[in-house]
Amino acid sequence: MLEKIPKDRTFTREMKPTVLIVTLLLFFLSFTLRVHAQTEKVYDDAEKLVSINPIGPEGVLEGVGYTFHENGAVAMETPWVAGKIEGTEKEYYPDGTLKSVCPYQDGVRHGMYIGYHPDGSVKLRQPWVEGLRQGKTYMYYPDGSLYLLGYMEGDSLMFAQRFDENGRLISERLGQVTTPLDTAELPPPVVRLEKGGTLRAGVPHAAQVFIPGIPTAYISITSPDALVESTGLEQWPVLLVPAQAGFCTLYLTARTHTKAGASLVRKVVLKVTE
Repeated sequence: MLEKIPKDRTFTREMKPTVLIVTLLLFFLSFTLRVHAQTEKVYDDAEKLVSINPIGPEGVLEGVGYTFHENGAVAMETPWVAGKIEGTEKEYYPDGTLKSVCPYQDGVRHGMYIGYHPDGSVKLRQPWVEGLRQGKTYMYYPDGSLYLLGYMEGDSLMFAQRFDENGRLISERLGQVTTPLDTAELPPPVVRLEKGGTLRAGVPHAAQVFIPGIPTAYISITSPDALVESTGLEQWPVLLVPAQAGFCTLYLTARTHTKAGASLVRKVVLKVTE
């Protein structure tokens, strides 16, 4: 119902025509927006609020929408523009802690998706390009150590490595890497001995020798100071036998994709005891 205009604000002939026209336009614009802008609330069978959907004047989603957890807390906050998600969508744990942020462009994921552990530490960093996962994906333990490193190309997994909380490589999945891997800012080589400790001269040591981010199948290992052989073991595939006490240098030469020649070289120097 339209509100009555108080007598002391009744339009008079003394009012300028421009002021009258602007006042009427603002009044009817405000009334039109109140009529056409709507908020849709959705409830489940138990009459709990499930979501709030902002409906714009054109009848499509326009504004920020929300979905809710069982406890009533916000589960998802989604920005809508002309019926498409546009901007950063945010997800929350039931206690209100941020769970993830995901950028959208023109209705599809585009940018860096970041997931969080309940304690607020980063759990996942995954780049998206026009709705497809593309590039390096990192997953982390709550203490910040690396759990998984993978390469995605056009939403397909090229390869992935999984690590335990001590940094030991525990599994690897390798497909056809058709484009060169991004070797920028690669971490240094990692050497892990099956029985821990340090290398001893003349003693065989089963070990892991790898570069996080490069498939182990693409790496060859040589040394002027030690015998390097394959053990045939999945978890400890390299056998190292240092020639003498002092130091042992390993050279890791790697390919960057399936059909490439060796183009990446890394060096690691290890201490050797008697």
